[in-house]
Amino acid sequence: MAETAYTDKQGNEVSLSELLKGKNQEQIKAIKFFNGIPIEEGCFKKKYLTAEAYMAIVKSKLGQTDLKNRALQKLGLDEDQVKEIEPVCFEGFREGHSKINPLVAKVGNDYFSSMYEVTWLFFGDDQVYVYNHAFDTTDDSLIDTTQEYFYKDITAFATNSDSIQKKVWIVKSEGCSSSSRESEMAMVSSELFRIVVPGEVFQCAYQDEGSASQKISAMKQKLREKKQQH
Repeated sequence: MAETAYTDKQGNEVSLSELLKGKNQEQIKAIKFFNGIPIEEGCFKKKYLTAEAYMAIVKSKLGQTDLKNRALQKLGLDEDQVKEIEPVCFEGFREGHSKINPLVAKVGNDYFSSMYEVTWLFFGDDQVYVYNHAFDTTDDSLIDTTQEYFYKDITAFATNSDSIQKKVWIVKSEGCSSSSRESEMAMVSSELFRIVVPGEVFQCAYQDEGSASQKISAMKQKLREKKQQH
């Protein structure tokens, strides 16, 4: 019986051993989650990684670093310098990104991405400082960048929903047949926060829940105040 072929992130057809080559245990679990591969197989039964177990992998990677302090260090800031309003942190999954090309899985009606992004924003007298940290759970991909924007150059703080058509694997709790892997093409949406300046748009993942709208309202109010001062 021929070995099942899998597709890697670059679109190449590979064997399972090639797909998992050089990966650590958490990356292997994540790869199986996003490829419809069971993490355990027994007589007449297959067990798949749950959404909760996948989120534990995400949180484990997040917990390895104090990202707020890392952001301040990367930006060369002291927290006393950025007290115009409280620092803002946005985080969430990104389903589409040019540098990482994340994988997507569907559990029930929820979508999960292999890319997770955390962004810290700090507000000084004249500038907004941005630190962006994103990683992929299936490999060692990492984005770690800083940016600075003068209030006078910022056109808007805004949000939008970015949709992309992707192949997604349907994640099950258990199965028994050899053909239990299922996928579909779906329009998957990411909620994005945006900083708009002439000729450039910075955008990052955020979750439209809790105090997110209040944070954005405070940012917009501060931007209006700074615009009036110039």
